[in-house]
Parts: sequence; C-alpha cells; structure tokens
Amino acid sequence: MLKPRDTSLKPRGSSLNHSLARALLLLAVIAVVQMVLQLPSLPSPLAVQFSSAGAVTRWGSPHEFVILNLCIVAALIAITLFLPAFLGKRPRMRWRLPNRDYWLAPERIAGTIDYIKRQLLWYGVMTMLLLMAAFQLVVDANARVPPRIDSTRLMILIGLFIVSMLLWAWAFWRKFSRIPADRADNPFG
Repeated sequence: MLKPRDTSLKPRGSSLNHSLARALLLLAVIAVVQMVLQLPSLPSPLAVQFSSAGAVTRWGSPHEFVILNLCIVAALIAITLFLPAFLGKRPRMRWRLPNRDYWLAPERIAGTIDYIKRQLLWYGVMTMLLLMAAFQLVVDANARVPPRIDSTRLMILIGLFIVSMLLWAWAFWRKFSRIPADRADNPFG
C-alpha cells in the first residue's frame, strides 16, 4: 500500500517552482536544438553585431556565435537553477531585504527562500525567451542580402523584456516592502 506524500513541510510555491524549473530546462533544450539545427544554414562569415540602424558592424564565425550562445544558455541555467539551491542551503547569509527581520524570521525563512527561488526562475524564463528571440533575429538578419537586423522587431523585443523585468522587480519589491496582514495577502506568492 502506498503512503501519501507529506507535503505539509513544503513551502507554498514549491510545485510552481518545480514547474518553472522544468519550463526553463525545456526552453534551454529548445534553444540548443534551435542553434544546432540552424548552424549548418548560417553563412560564413556571419553578421554578429549590428548598429542601431540595423547595419552590420562586426562579422564572426557561425561556430563561435553558436558556442557563445550555448555558453550563455549554460550560464543562465547555472544562475537560475543552481544559485537558488545554494541560497536554500545558506539561510544565514547577510541578505538585504526590506523588513528583513520579519521575512528572515525562523518561521518564515523557508517561504522567503522559496519565493526568491521562484523569482529567479521567472527571471531565467524571461531571459531565455529573450536569448532565443535575439538568436533568431540574428539568423533572420543573415538571411538577407546584405545582412540587416530588423530594428523594429529588436526594439519591440527589448521593450517587452524591459516591461517584464519592471513587473518582475515590482512583484519582488511588493512582496518584501510590506508586512502582510495574512499569508493570502500577496497574489504573487
């Protein structure tokens, strides 16, 4: 007979954190597949840097470009998946949070760490999406003769990323800037 799992000791957002981690890993796999599949079709030399008007300012090797992007994906995974695990093992770190005494009290520290992990995972998902879109913009730019990046799409992409980062920072600030009346007070967790 199977025993039911005891989830009473888990912080509230734990299943959301697992889902976000899986989503981030899935996006990383998709990004790697995107790069590997498009590598053979990339021209050599490859336009890798563009001016604000969309003109090419620097050329490079397709392999170097893909390797650099793979390194960025690996670094993003390391920062967003492994840094939070490190935070969970070091609850006595000198954290600079608003209302620090409240949020780092022994009865709340697990939930605080869980929320910070979730925020880092959201950051990772948003940044991975930006990286994938930027890679595709470079690939599309190199399909043109002469190579030229679509500045409008790039500005829209950067604008969306900035808006998402502002919302992300607002949610983080909102969570820790005030002491909630009860646990259900914050819609972000």
